[in-house]
Parts: sequence; structure tokens; C-alpha cells
Amino acid sequence: MITEFPNAKLTAKAPPAEDGRAIVHATVALLSEHDRAFGLETVLTFSPVVNPNPARFVAAYNVRSAAVSTPYEELLTKPVGDPTWTEEQRAYYTQVPEDPRYGTLAQEIIAGLPPDAQALPFAQALAVKLWLDRSMKYTTKEKHHNVPDPTADFLFGNLTGYCVHSAHASVFLWRSLGIPARVSTGYAVQASELQGASLVVMSNNAHAWPELYIEGLGWVPLDVSPEQVLDEPGEPVDEEMVELLSEMAREKPDPVAAERREPIDWAGAGRFVLRLGLTALAAALLFALAAAYTTKLWRRLAPRVVSARALPRVGYRLALDLLAEAGLSRREGETREAFARRVADAAPSFAQITTYHLDVAMGDPATSPWRAQGHGPWREALTALRAELGASVRLRRRLLGLLNPFSLFMAR
Repeated sequence: MITEFPNAKLTAKAPPAEDGRAIVHATVALLSEHDRAFGLETVLTFSPVVNPNPARFVAAYNVRSAAVSTPYEELLTKPVGDPTWTEEQRAYYTQVPEDPRYGTLAQEIIAGLPPDAQALPFAQALAVKLWLDRSMKYTTKEKHHNVPDPTADFLFGNLTGYCVHSAHASVFLWRSLGIPARVSTGYAVQASELQGASLVVMSNNAHAWPELYIEGLGWVPLDVSPEQVLDEPGEPVDEEMVELLSEMAREKPDPVAAERREPIDWAGAGRFVLRLGLTALAAALLFALAAAYTTKLWRRLAPRVVSARALPRVGYRLALDLLAEAGLSRREGETREAFARRVADAAPSFAQITTYHLDVAMGDPATSPWRAQGHGPWREALTALRAELGASVRLRRRLLGLLNPFSLFMAR
């Protein structure tokens, strides 16, 4: 499997044996950006080529693939799986949902095979494929959303869905028979759309299909072809467009222009993206620090400028900030009175500040005697609190709290 885009020649890490496969060479010219390259069936290598028409195509590459050419008759007696797999690998490709209906249905399907074929894995897989061909109704309108197991909802329900449902149903039924299988995704185009040696792959050709692993051959597609299609047929491909794009893809690029074209510095691009990310992170941190320090400054100055009605709230908040900077914060579930009693040794004045605050918060602010006295009692109490914390808490601890931009989040 190759998961990168071919900016240089890429070779599959574990290519299948070429026996029983036909080697196919093709050139792909992309009309739109792709994160991953694609090729025919089992890709062996990707090689970038000079873009034949940069005004039309975004990139081009050569692909060398190995398509299965072995007749199905010869696959009937072949074993499945890879003898070099570990137990974990084999278990991964034969894992099925806990729903016993998958195994029951698979056994019912293969019971229709001739007795001498019922134990042949490829015959079993083919029987499942043909059963789905006959039984399912194809439509992209049936999603099977919002259910615990969309595949089970499809397979044991109305058997109406599209390629994703049939691919997963095939894989789970095969796996329940002990056949290693997987779902692959890519594109599927009808052979009838081939124009000479050219083919246009459209976004609506996106497809999912099931594959089983045959010993000595590798992953082999065995796609479902529903006999009943409920959707209206799509618009046919414009033959003139295919011919025009094919001619553009076959154009010979200007060799002089190709030599002048600077190669893409992917390492430099990576460094630029890294620097950009670090710069954005630093800017975000600076913004967060500036916002935190601005908030701290405002909370310190607010008791001097707010109205007498707001003073119990902002004055009490400043007292909590001063205590938090000294390492004293109210615990989860602790009442305000209990907190005042707990810090009384270090900050005796905080009990009076708490009384001021609760008298206004729990009573009638309009008739509170503390409101009538204005800012005086609050300033005296806050001044006393600062002096008490200065005497009971080390200077180093108070400075660290003052410099900590996020200490206000510990004030509650």
C-alpha cells in the first residue's frame, strides 16, 4: 500500500507476487487536488512526470499496477490468507461483529453450493457475492444512519443501500466463514466509458468494494454488482470532452521550460509551515497573557471607580484575587463563610469583607447600611487585608501570585 503522494518515485512496501497478475502501465493527469494518488487495482509504483498542460492539470504521474488476471476457475482451489501472517494479523482480517446473524446467514448462503464446493473459500466468497447481487437494491438515498450497526441494519433489514453497505456486508459475511477480507475505497468506472485508451474519472465515481486475500496472489477484489438499481442513471460522459482531455494529457511538455522549472523545496515548505505554526502559537500565547494581565489590572482598579451598588461584588472579587495570589483559594463545595473561617489566621479582615458582601448579596441592596457608607468601609477592609497578607505570607509567594497571569482563575 502507498499512502503518500508521488513527489518522487514510490514503491509499494509489500507488493504481491506478479504471477497470476497482468502488469498495467498508465499515466494519470489530475484535474483537481488530491491528497493521495490512485491507480488501477494493486499499485506497485508511482512516478511523478512533468505536467503536460499546467493550465489544465494540477499534477501528473505514471503508475504501474498489477491487476489480477487469473481466471476464477483457478482460484477455486486456492487457500486464503498469508502463511507468514502473525496470529494478530490473521485475527484482524477475520474479526466480525458479535452479532451471530452474520454467521448464520453466511452458512445459509453457502449451503446452496454443490457439496464438493462448500469447503472452498473462494467458492464461498463468490456465493456471498452472487447472493448480494440478487438480493440487494442499489440506491444512494438509503443511508442507514443513526443505528448501532449500519451494516446489520442494511443486511438484515431492507437490503437497500449502496456500495459502502454491500462492501461491509460482504466482508463481514466472508470473515464469519474464516476468509480474510477488507474494505477498500477509491474510484470505479464502467468499462463502457473507456474511450480508446483513455478514461475520465469523476468525483461521482467514488466507490467502496470488498477484497479477500488469496495465498500467493494477495488482495483480490470481488465486487458486488446489484441487479436491482433504484436510482436514475446518471448523465453519460461527454465523449468530446474525454477526447480533448486525453489529447491534453498526451501533450509533450516543453523540455526547456521543464528544465527551467525550479523543483519544489518540500523541506523548505515544511520549515515555513513550522515557523508559521510557531508564530501563530506565540501570538496566541501573547494575546492570552495580555488579556489575562489586563483583566487582573481591571479587577484591581475596579473597586476605585465602580458605583456603590456594584462595590460589594467587585470588592469581594478583589479580595478573592489577593487571597488566590497568596495561595489561598476556596475549595470545591466550601461555603463563603467556611472559607473566611479557614483563612482567618492569615487574613482576619476577610471575615468582615465576606460579611459586607453577603449582607448586600443576600439582603436588599437598596437598604443595606454598607451601601449608604459608600466606598469607605471597603477601602479600609481591603487595605487591612493587604497588610495582613503582607505579614503572614512570604513576599516571594505573593510576587509569584502577582506575576501569575492566570491566578484569577483560582479565585472563587
